[in-house]
Amino acid sequence: MSFRQFDLSALVNAKVRRIRPPMLKLYTIIATWFYVGLIGIAPGTFGSLATYPIYYVLIKYTCPDYACMEKYFIIITAVITVIGWWAINAYQKHTNTFDHSSVVVDEVIGMLVAFALSFKFAYKFCVSYATYVGLSALTATFLLIFVIFRYFDIRKTFPINLIDEHLPNPLGVILDDVLAGVYTAGIVYLLYRIFV
Repeated sequence: MSFRQFDLSALVNAKVRRIRPPMLKLYTIIATWFYVGLIGIAPGTFGSLATYPIYYVLIKYTCPDYACMEKYFIIITAVITVIGWWAINAYQKHTNTFDHSSVVVDEVIGMLVAFALSFKFAYKFCVSYATYVGLSALTATFLLIFVIFRYFDIRKTFPINLIDEHLPNPLGVILDDVLAGVYTAGIVYLLYRIFV
């Protein structure tokens, strides 16, 4: 079975063209991450920021000492990835688009991957430096991962650019953000090793 599930040659501006998604469908709600992706300006940035409620709930209600946070981030990442895959597939079929800018569940997944792989390093780094910028360590941890993730997600660093170009299906939509999350975790780890 070919990964080329969508005929991109038949689509005009498949990522940004105007669409009218079915608003009350569950796949639309998930793919646009509760309609955040329908914000007209910088939907990917707002989609990444929309990870904050998940971050807040996990921080507040799971591990009191933050020692086992990665486990919870891995679980929630796996669940949202499975649901997101289904939602992206259905959304693309019903809107006749590929990786449309309104699809932001992939940004949520990418951010969660970064947290799953690097929360403890980011948190320890931010404990050391957050007071210099007047933030709590937990807020600084979110912002640190957010900023680095947005850089890689926007820049499409190799091989993210190849995935974005050659896997026109839900796997490609999600995988480029997963790799951006992995790159983010790598940078966070380097910051931790060098400065803490």
